[in-house]
Amino acid sequence: KKGAIVAASPPTPSLSAFSVLGMDHAGVSRQEERGSELMVQLMANITAAFVAEATTLPLDMVKVRLQVQVSPAGQRGGPRFRGMLDCLLQTASKEGLGGLWGGVAPAVTRQVSTAAFGGIFLHSALGRITAGKAPSEVTFADKLIAAAGARSAALTIMHPMDVLKTRMQLPARGKRPDLEEAVRQIHETSGVRGFFTGLAPSIARTFVITATELGTYSHIKAFLDGRDVPEGIPMFAASSFLAGVASALVSTPLDVARTRLMAQAGRVAVRQGQAVMYTGTVHALFHQREGIVATEGVLALYKGFLPTVTRKVVWCTIFFAYYEKVVEYFYSLK
Repeated sequence: KKGAIVAASPPTPSLSAFSVLGMDHAGVSRQEERGSELMVQLMANITAAFVAEATTLPLDMVKVRLQVQVSPAGQRGGPRFRGMLDCLLQTASKEGLGGLWGGVAPAVTRQVSTAAFGGIFLHSALGRITAGKAPSEVTFADKLIAAAGARSAALTIMHPMDVLKTRMQLPARGKRPDLEEAVRQIHETSGVRGFFTGLAPSIARTFVITATELGTYSHIKAFLDGRDVPEGIPMFAASSFLAGVASALVSTPLDVARTRLMAQAGRVAVRQGQAVMYTGTVHALFHQREGIVATEGVLALYKGFLPTVTRKVVWCTIFFAYYEKVVEYFYSLK
């Protein structure tokens, strides 16, 4: 089977993209095969990303809702949602099963486009950074710069879709805004800049997760290899889970900050009332009066941890299965 040279990244960045970097650097250096392989694997990348994103979107919706609900430290009565399962059940009960797929249009658009842009950028970045180097000479820094740089560039282009998705996933007392209404609300209150709210923590989070997954995935895979875990989906799912836990531990605080910032887009700032508007990542996390740590406690930085890890495992497993099947299908046509 041909070596994989393009891979997608889930919304909470990507084990699938970054593990490929370590598995097959040789694939990107075969000049004579680049064109056909890039096209086949780019199509597989996009198809698999579409299926994985659409299938696991309810878990992303749960993560967003858990992260935006404010529960001041010491406050009685508790939050509206008591956890991942409770959020799923409440949403399905009050909004129907369709409510679990809120924001599906911008979510799928963002993921498929990011898969395409990210794959192309990754292919180009690896070609430049590793030019003239043997596989054994490719360093961790080379992989990190190529993977995180490509992912960040793709995310920047599609960040408005991420903001719209988040806006459409928020709990609403009445009817939730559709895509057109969400665009109008954000533009009227925040202008064009509103569509790039939360970009800084998104990029920071990408680099943190990329470094963590690049640093842990190969060690985890070697550990599982020594314990006779079968290759293929079992190995990938187990590796995804363990690397996903590691990356979620270091990145969830940034994810909470970016979600809170994106949720503000389209809303009017209120400082003496219920809605506190954060001015940036540091303010959201650590402001001495209004920050998440000060008002909700340190554990609030890990809201949405369980759906984040769960979605990463399910997303990567679905992606891997479909990616392999699509690549095999295209090569069988040759």
